[in-house]
Amino acid sequence: PSKIQTGEKIDRMMKKRYFAIPILAIALHFLLSNLLYFLVERLVLDVFHVPPQQFMNHSYWGEILIYAVLILVFFTLYKLLWRKDISEPRTATNFKDVLGSLIVGFGICGISGLWIMLAEPLQKSVEAMNAGAENIAGGNAFGTFMIAVIAAPVVEEILFRGIVLRSMRKFAPAWAAILISSVLFGVYHLNIVQAAYATLMGIAAGILYEKKRN
Repeated sequence: PSKIQTGEKIDRMMKKRYFAIPILAIALHFLLSNLLYFLVERLVLDVFHVPPQQFMNHSYWGEILIYAVLILVFFTLYKLLWRKDISEPRTATNFKDVLGSLIVGFGICGISGLWIMLAEPLQKSVEAMNAGAENIAGGNAFGTFMIAVIAAPVVEEILFRGIVLRSMRKFAPAWAAILISSVLFGVYHLNIVQAAYATLMGIAAGILYEKKRN
């Protein structure tokens, strides 16, 4: 075969690889998070024989530990995947960009809030979402903050922007990669209301990542 044919074959193989990475990464997150929840529960209840009620009251420590492991795993995977792109230009973190990102985030939350208020046919989904929010960290304020505000978003950004979006950019234009990765981000929340605003938030985060590489 000619060098051109060989190059085209390698290019097709690389595209298939980068197409598979998002699917495998999302599947890994789903399986690993559920496995870790199961192992922590069995360890605490069956090995250390902690009473179930006491476990429920302090379960947020186990959840924080699980998210710490997930952050370590996916950040390591992120570094391994893109170690050859280390010279890629990226914007240094600065106050202006952080403030702009927060304004965009709160703006999308506001728009989503208005949409949710008007979506009367979806009230069951809203109730399910609220019930799920109440169950985070057993309702503990510190645990909820650490999990819902800090740990979960860090894992999601590493996974959906750092791995999924960046992989898709290897074989798709920016607009398509941002849109598809954002829809996947929304669908992964498994609730139609959450899926809608998570998709919007994913688009905003994707645009920011595409512009700043950070």
